Amino acid sequence: MMRLVSLRLMPLKIKNFIYETRLALVRSRRVPQVPHDIEVIVVSPGGVATTEIIRQLSRYVKTNNVADNDGLKHIPRPSRGLPKSIFITGDPQAIYRSIRRRGWVSLQGAKLGSVSCVLFRGALQRKAFISAVERQRTAWEQTAPQSLFIDYVDIWDRLTDIAAFAEVTDPSFLEEFPPRRERSFNEDHINSKSKLDEGISS
Repeated sequence: MMRLVSLRLMPLKIKNFIYETRLALVRSRRVPQVPHDIEVIVVSPGGVATTEIIRQLSRYVKTNNVADNDGLKHIPRPSRGLPKSIFITGDPQAIYRSIRRRGWVSLQGAKLGSVSCVLFRGALQRKAFISAVERQRTAWEQTAPQSLFIDYVDIWDRLTDIAAFAEVTDPSFLEEFPPRRERSFNEDHINSKSKLDEGISS
């Protein structure tokens, strides 16, 4: 009789594949519920400095977890009982390049509920990831009325809008927000509008 291989003895790539496939299947059908004590949720497809915005906002209001331990940072569509939400967006092609450079396309695609991102590689994976990014944005635009949409390249020019939306009145939010940094043009052509550092994190 064939013996089952213990999960802990499996190669890491197989473990990751199993985890990401399961995650994609689950999130394609349902998304985590937002706890009632969260005042503002910050969401994005990844690669657009979401981490830094959450880190700064969480000093003043209750937000979703900065490390995505609650699974809310990249949910593919709004859940019920959604509080105010800030959706960080950007050019899908640039987002893909950013995520690919970090080696996160499969995992990030799984978080967006795309099984194809886990199963495919190359051009097919790229197409699946970009489709997932576009679906996420459409879902938020259509079903999340209490949302503020911010393009990545406009974050630093719209800090006052973010503060007002989140009802943050402490001037230190604006004063202490990390500055926009110049990035190397050769590293990645992120957006024809600007050569910005990607951030800070996803």
